[in-house]
Amino acid sequence: MKIVRKDKLNNIAPLFNGWEDVAILSCLQGHMGQAWADDEDTPIVAKIISVGFCYVAGDASSPQAKELLRQVPIGIELQVNSEEWHKITAETIPNTVYPLTRFKFKKDTTLFDKKKLHSYVQALPEDYIIVPIDEVMFSRFPTDVFDNHCMQFASYADFQKYGVGFVVLYEDEPVCVASSYTYSNNSIDIQIDTEEQHQRKGLATACAARLILECLDKGIFPCWDADCDESRYLAEKLGYQLERECESYEIDI
Repeated sequence: MKIVRKDKLNNIAPLFNGWEDVAILSCLQGHMGQAWADDEDTPIVAKIISVGFCYVAGDASSPQAKELLRQVPIGIELQVNSEEWHKITAETIPNTVYPLTRFKFKKDTTLFDKKKLHSYVQALPEDYIIVPIDEVMFSRFPTDVFDNHCMQFASYADFQKYGVGFVVLYEDEPVCVASSYTYSNNSIDIQIDTEEQHQRKGLATACAARLILECLDKGIFPCWDADCDESRYLAEKLGYQLERECESYEIDI
């Protein structure tokens, strides 16, 4: 497999038709991640690796497909988009993949009730406040709890240009964060975390609602991709509608 240069990314884009993942769009637009293909001019198969995920596409029945799968790094989550790719994955690396369930949600701005989202923000408990991620707050990440926030951005200037994020503060300390994990030209993937001792107080709901409202005002779609029931339920509370469940794989030794 060969690395696909930025000026050749358009050649692999048709292989990923039907995918709407922000990480894929971001890579194809030249923002984040790296792509590989059997041939960058006339590709049969291709993969994109970005922020801990690997996406594979193309002709799953080709010999190149098995070669591509054998080169998926250990410790990454593999996502495929067809029954053919599911089958060839199980055949090619059967002893090192562990299935995971993901919940994909519709990308439709009309599903959101702004009045309800504002009510979630206003319902934040006393002693807590929501503030945007500024330069000072940006410099405080990563931490043990919030290690996935802002890590994809090289600088605060980069985050200002491409990212969106809010923090819930308690006694001037961040206890909940909702921010863009990945980004494309007109969408982000939302990442949310709350310190354990501050959970079940509506902080994640309020902070996520504030982030969604900001995205809608800016013409950015706030994508949600859940990997557990709790995340799914929160998404649906905020207005998202489930589109489908899909199976991905954790690649182990």
